[in-house]
Amino acid sequence: MSQPRFVRPLALAAGVWLVAAGAFVTANARAAAATTARDVATAARLAAHRRALVDTVAVYTEAQATRGQEVFTAICSECHEVEDLTNEDFRLNWDNTTLYELFDNIRTTMPDENPGTLTQQQYIDVTTYVLKLNKLPAGEVEFTGDSASASAVRLPLPPPGEVEVTGDTASTVDTTWTGAVGLRRRQ
Repeated sequence: MSQPRFVRPLALAAGVWLVAAGAFVTANARAAAATTARDVATAARLAAHRRALVDTVAVYTEAQATRGQEVFTAICSECHEVEDLTNEDFRLNWDNTTLYELFDNIRTTMPDENPGTLTQQQYIDVTTYVLKLNKLPAGEVEFTGDSASASAVRLPLPPPGEVEVTGDTASTVDTTWTGAVGLRRRQ
């Protein structure tokens, strides 16, 4: 028994359509699985940041940060706003670097027009104010600027969306963060 001439092309078209539909569904399933995997990985990185923040050794005192705020207001605020020290770029550039790298950078490059002109204590205090702005905990022992001990302290800065600037201080906001963790470093 012979088939009409249109049956074979129709069957072929139906087969092509089924293969294309299957590829589309498979691609969407893979994309959904990849998105879920990325969300899980992002959540894991965020949890690691939060644990590191909690586990950070308190390396400065509130008194130092208060003195640092005074220095910042008197000298640094001529060129910098508090947001410059808490924004996404700052956190991405300094996350997981050492406390000494931050301190040394401030000490050797600021004030911009005349680096190295503050006292050692002023540089130390401004550095601790930056730590406070970024919600790193204060403690009982003062930061001394010692390169050996400060090089052992990593800065776990919260990922974007975790710090909000309000007035002249930063505060933690309870938001769900869904962005990617940046891996950039200072240039």
